[in-house]
Amino acid sequence: HGYDWKILEIAPRGRSYIDAGAGFGFWGLELRSYKVCSEITAIEGFEPFAEDLKRYGLYDRVITSNILDLPEGFIKRDVVICTDVIEHQDPKDSDRFLRILESLADMVILSTPNGRSINDVAQFGNELNRHRSYYNEAFFKDRGYETFIIPYAPRPPKVFRPFIDLYWRLRGGAKPISQIVAVKRPGMPQSR
Repeated sequence: HGYDWKILEIAPRGRSYIDAGAGFGFWGLELRSYKVCSEITAIEGFEPFAEDLKRYGLYDRVITSNILDLPEGFIKRDVVICTDVIEHQDPKDSDRFLRILESLADMVILSTPNGRSINDVAQFGNELNRHRSYYNEAFFKDRGYETFIIPYAPRPPKVFRPFIDLYWRLRGGAKPISQIVAVKRPGMPQSR
């Protein structure tokens, strides 16, 4: 991702985690590999991915649900990690989305592209994968989050650039941009 190091730097060790919008299980693997978590629960709304996550065995529990369909406080853990998910929500649901995350754990760590990075592709038939909104640092600061801007990883060697440029052209011209990593630590005020 290019910003994993920042999340791993922030993530407290030995705590219970929720991977909200777990996708392919990247954070399950990272948190287990680096021995960060004592327990980890995945929440994934796309059923084929959730079924794969159950087979992988990286998670102690897998919940198949869209985050917005969960009641506030449905499950409680120490930390929720939610990377590259909020931009897939309708913008009118952003505050409710944050409130639900904040109700699931004492600490929230999330990331999203910094600004407009529209991906209107339902990869693997997953309609939840379409970008429906975009955010800037002020959005999270206004809601009491500590923020970090992580530049996109440096460009690859010249030999790969034509392939990568073609990839982005085929994806509608959206180029990778920096990421916002936003953190709500215990004791910080809840979102509106």
